Amino acid sequence: MKDIWQRLEEEKAEYEAKLAEVNRDLAKRAGLSEARAPIVSLAEFGREKLGDFQWLLNGSLPCGGLAMMVAQGGIGKTTLLVQLSLCLSAGIDPFPGITTPRAEQTLYIAAEGSRAAFQGRVEAARRILDVSPGVGWFIQKEHTTDYKIGGATLEAMVEKSRAALVVL
Repeated sequence: MKDIWQRLEEEKAEYEAKLAEVNRDLAKRAGLSEARAPIVSLAEFGREKLGDFQWLLNGSLPCGGLAMMVAQGGIGKTTLLVQLSLCLSAGIDPFPGITTPRAEQTLYIAAEGSRAAFQGRVEAARRILDVSPGVGWFIQKEHTTDYKIGGATLEAMVEKSRAALVVL
């Protein structure tokens, strides 16, 4: 047993030496002092005091964060995001073990397909989830193509909705 611990300590020392070398190399390439090098070990990261973190969905969707869902077409991304946004706007837990701490305003910007077809999907999900039409779930009034992040149209929609979650 002692041999295993000794070997682990040796491997840890080797890893830390390699990490220090990588830090020096990155700092040199970026023109930074080694003290400002951009990476830390897992052990150091685990010891950082980061304060409280706020979640829209406990442990899954961070407040103020950015998340992206990518998959091949037809796999159910839109359906999942419609259901997730409806649950969040109604304060309903979307999945076993994933809780919604509170109801939040949501904005869904439909950027694909037919608006009528999308409306049918939203209405079906709303009925299945038993979500009131009066919850804080919003969609753009009409089809728009100005989805540029930082664009005036997108910013105005987000500001007007006061959404905690924006799905684009």
